[in-house]
Amino acid sequence: MAHTNFRNIFLAGLLSFPLIVFSRDADSTKVPLDVGIRIGITNNGFSFIPAFTLDEPATSLDISLKWKRFSMEPQFQYSLKAKPWSFIFFYRYKAIARKKYQLTVGSHLPALAFVTADALPGQGDPDRIYVDRIVAGELINTLVVNPRVILGMYYIYSRGVQTESLRNGHYLSLNASFPNIRISDKIRLNFSPQVFYLRLDDRDGYYVSSNLTIGKSGLPFSVGSTMYKTFNNEIGGKDFNWNISLYYSCAKKYF
Repeated sequence: MAHTNFRNIFLAGLLSFPLIVFSRDADSTKVPLDVGIRIGITNNGFSFIPAFTLDEPATSLDISLKWKRFSMEPQFQYSLKAKPWSFIFFYRYKAIARKKYQLTVGSHLPALAFVTADALPGQGDPDRIYVDRIVAGELINTLVVNPRVILGMYYIYSRGVQTESLRNGHYLSLNASFPNIRISDKIRLNFSPQVFYLRLDDRDGYYVSSNLTIGKSGLPFSVGSTMYKTFNNEIGGKDFNWNISLYYSCAKKYF
């Protein structure tokens, strides 16, 4: 029954996006639909929310569907043992789309986190997987200083609809992105550091994190690493965590 519900959520979300978007403009065939796919595998699946951390090798599938200012970006993550880890359905609209500044509003409808009983004190069956159902809204501010320096502020408010781990969550980050750092004629590096504040119900913490990705022009593969360090943390989890990942990416336009 659970698998049927997840499949229905996936199909409903995937089918609703073109209906919402294309209904807004009868002449939509003249505007391309940008489709992107990224498949990743990592040695350590972790989340900035400790209760949702997998702490074992994992794989992910990210799908991006963008049309005009709208986008739908579902994300599916599994352990390498084929157990679900998280499904998140991002819906976003670029309210301001200037050359130097963009403001994007979005939602997670829904976000599903699959957690085991050992992450939820007081639960019975240690082998049972529990599903935390969460809805969230987000604001993404982006300032393009120049093509190689991008600054941003990102805020998420999340609400646990049916969850054992979270009722109210706040995530606020100040971040920067330094894309296309030239290492050689064909090797490029992307570096994205951030500092962020996380509050889950009555507990909070301060963190610093970074993401580093390196790739070669003309190849769909890239290697990345993510790390975080906690400061003044009441939420729990590891004080330091990191991983290394291998990605395959492809993109295409449809008219």
